[in-house]
Amino acid sequence: MCEINVMEAMRDIHFLHSEALFTVAQNRWLYIYNNQGISSVASAAVVEVSDLPRCVLSKHRTPKMLLSILDTVTAPSLYGTVAVDSTGLNMATSGLDHQLKIFDLRGTLQLLSGRTLPQGARHLAFSQRGLLVAGTGNVVNLWAGQGRAGQGKASLPSLEQPYLTHRLSGHVHGLQFCPFVDVLGVEHSGGFTSVLVPGSVELNFDGLENNPYRNQKQHQEWEVKALLEKVPAELICLDPRALAEVDVIILEQQKKERIERLGYDPDAKAAFQPKAKQKGRSSTASLVRRKKKVMDQEHSDKVRQSLELQQQQQKQE
Repeated sequence: MCEINVMEAMRDIHFLHSEALFTVAQNRWLYIYNNQGISSVASAAVVEVSDLPRCVLSKHRTPKMLLSILDTVTAPSLYGTVAVDSTGLNMATSGLDHQLKIFDLRGTLQLLSGRTLPQGARHLAFSQRGLLVAGTGNVVNLWAGQGRAGQGKASLPSLEQPYLTHRLSGHVHGLQFCPFVDVLGVEHSGGFTSVLVPGSVELNFDGLENNPYRNQKQHQEWEVKALLEKVPAELICLDPRALAEVDVIILEQQKKERIERLGYDPDAKAAFQPKAKQKGRSSTASLVRRKKKVMDQEHSDKVRQSLELQQQQQKQE
């Protein structure tokens, strides 16, 4: 990585979609640095930044679609904090109405679970296995799924009874789970506290999903794959009507280049020359009539082919 001096106060620091980029909320501006310490983007001043799972954006540059979702699911109260789980399917919100809610992000925005807190949570976070932690005042509450923590894959947390409750010596200022380690880090007014949360994370990492030991080539391939997954499906689908068509311009250009290379047109059809027949039957008038008959037949064939092609195009439309 790198070590740089930004020459001013920093309010928050957060890694983006990969370890090669991180964002810093400095005194007046939000900067994005690479692993060489070079700044690439500057934006308006903010107090706190975080990234969205499976999205090459930070929450400070949130798309309008997510803003409309927040307005829909939290109206009429203002939302205080938002968290999205590692699968990108569930979103937890907590607002000034002291409500903790979990919504389905797969287009329906269905309310999956909810409960009332003593006060609105200022900080929310999901673990790798779906545990939800909320910081309210000087208390940290964790909720696990129906199968309890540490059993199976990530599941929707049940908000009926907290799985774990921890009281701190000061108000919570921030919290986050450590990846692949059953530890929750909590920043509060009294300092920093590490809380052991058994079964909160995945014990074994998926090398295809998130490999901490990947080399530079594997990292580049992972970034390309992550960007391709963001391309809308309608932009990469093939048009079935275009597959059956012939590119006339390219075909004529190739034919012209072939004629120039060979010096003649190999596909050209030789002019019809009537063969001489028995004596007395190869007069000039007879030869002209035979040539005209062949020309008329060829013209009729071309007209028939053109009509059939037009009919096929009309049927396809």
